[in-house]
Amino acid sequence: MAQYQTYNDGQLIEYTDGVAIYRNGSLNKSFVLLKAITALGFAGIENIDWITLYALSMIGVLGVFRNGVRAGDFVLDEAITALAFDGVESSDGGVTGDWIKIYTFD
Repeated sequence: MAQYQTYNDGQLIEYTDGVAIYRNGSLNKSFVLLKAITALGFAGIENIDWITLYALSMIGVLGVFRNGVRAGDFVLDEAITALAFDGVESSDGGVTGDWIKIYTFD
């Protein structure tokens, strides 16, 4: 059974060990991994108080992503129509379909 975390544009999940603070999710219609680098962290200014470690956006305009485990691999998917993950996976690079797998970690 697949298991996912879905991120709408502007939704970030925060992770901390009490020392470092990271966030990942959807920001400005890209899937991002951010790190706080000052005490102001995410209340501050990008590139001064926090940095973008990773950003990936493919073809969608919704900024809706999900990551999770499917068929034994960790995957990152992007919604490309309003049907999103309730629709059909694109098998032709996003020309048709409602969502597309944009990255697989195996």
